[in-house]
Amino acid sequence: MGSINVGDLQVGMVLASEVKNMNGQLLMPSGLTINEKHLGLLKAWGITEVEVQGVNKEDVATQAAAQLDPAILAEAEAKTKELFHHANMHHAAIAELITLCTLRKARLLSTLR
Repeated sequence: MGSINVGDLQVGMVLASEVKNMNGQLLMPSGLTINEKHLGLLKAWGITEVEVQGVNKEDVATQAAAQLDPAILAEAEAKTKELFHHANMHHAAIAELITLCTLRKARLLSTLR
């Protein structure tokens, strides 16, 4: 179980915990299997992360990286690390930001080639 970005949520994933709005009102119960309608509702309510069963951020990042050309991924990683060379690479927030930036850069480079 782990929190993942709603943008990485896929149809068929199962919520591990309740999803509530900013006022604490229940939007979706735990155990709910996500469908297309749920994806739209989460985005409409401005929900950015949810907890799902059997998946975490590392799994999502690994899966996304596996779909990219390794050479492009390595180039994107080098360019991203160059941008963050003064940052504390061991800080959890910075590490997450580097991962997200690397994947985004790799996707961009893939579309340009």
